[in-house]
Amino acid sequence: MQLVTPTPQETPPEAVEQTGRAGDFVNLDIDIEPFLPEYIQPFWDFLQDYPLLLVLIMAVLGYLVGKAVQWAVRGLMLQAARRTQSKLDDQFVHYLTEPVVQTGVILGLVAAEKAFGFSETVDWVLVRMLFSVLIFLWGRAWFKATSLAISALVRRESTHELLQPRTRPLFEMSIKVFLFGLLVWLFMSLW
Repeated sequence: MQLVTPTPQETPPEAVEQTGRAGDFVNLDIDIEPFLPEYIQPFWDFLQDYPLLLVLIMAVLGYLVGKAVQWAVRGLMLQAARRTQSKLDDQFVHYLTEPVVQTGVILGLVAAEKAFGFSETVDWVLVRMLFSVLIFLWGRAWFKATSLAISALVRRESTHELLQPRTRPLFEMSIKVFLFGLLVWLFMSLW
């Protein structure tokens, strides 16, 4: 039996538009221009003629937005954490809000990357590389936070607890394997 592949003339255009890139689980082909207010549009068009300047401005803007979000979230979480005697929750809040600034910078770089006018394949690879870095940064924060939480639970004074110093490695490795599996799944769904 011989398989016949259709030529480009035989393939209807709507079939090509619907398929997109094979295997894309997450659509990361985001264009920022439709979301820009009209008074910013001329400035955006001007900056697209100077892509390196646009990348620098978007990275700084992403940093500032990320820092503002981090400040607000960290402030709210620390306000709740001040009600406890332990400094553990302060460290926990610090670990989980640490990658917020990097998230802002990376999202700014993804938005600015479109201005370079790369081919679709290069664009596809660069965006996924940036989001892979983002997955790594958030994964690192969650690994630190879970290690902190497990060590705190082990130190609690109780003789009937499931978490004890001798069972700590079992729980720590189980949670880290689960987190690693989740991060690998997210990474694979990107690519």
